[in-house]
Amino acid sequence: QEEYKKQVQILEEQFENAKEQLAVSLLIKDKIETDLKITDQELKAIYDANKDNFKGYSRRRASHILVKTKREATRLLSKLQQGQSFAGLARQYSQDPTAQNGGDLGWFRTGDLVPEFEKAVFALKKPGNLSGVVKTKFGYHIIKLTDKDYTKAKSFDEVKTQLQQLAYNQKRNQALTQYIDSVKPNYKLEKYPERIQ
Repeated sequence: QEEYKKQVQILEEQFENAKEQLAVSLLIKDKIETDLKITDQELKAIYDANKDNFKGYSRRRASHILVKTKREATRLLSKLQQGQSFAGLARQYSQDPTAQNGGDLGWFRTGDLVPEFEKAVFALKKPGNLSGVVKTKFGYHIIKLTDKDYTKAKSFDEVKTQLQQLAYNQKRNQALTQYIDSVKPNYKLEKYPERIQ
């Protein structure tokens, strides 16, 4: 019986919270969302201000073996040049967490990794090409280019829907904040005042 009362009380509290959330949602829809409009000019301005996010870029996928000494790296490079498995040597000798994946770093683009490493990767012409020994602050690497591609720039029309959602959310949040600020002085917040302050 006591457990039943506790469960009923929890359900009643959940129901009250759901009613409050519904009331807030309907209020926001009525007072805020019905008046929100976003013009193509606004969207174009957002696009122009964020063009760097939509420009084309080259990507590379590579694997590497990381060791502490140049001597060890040179020895492993020699084994690779004789045809031994890159993934196998990476699993056996690499001191990087990627060793368990055969040294695979996944896809990256300029600016994602340390400059010396990136310079060596982007200098490799074809998938399967190996770098020489490359020194970075982490140690000595041997790098294998596994794939490359180019992502073309995205036009305004291609990202318009995405920009509409972004602009709508920003306008909605601004309008909601303004509305709350305008009604706060007129109401005494007795229940959950911390939610609005």
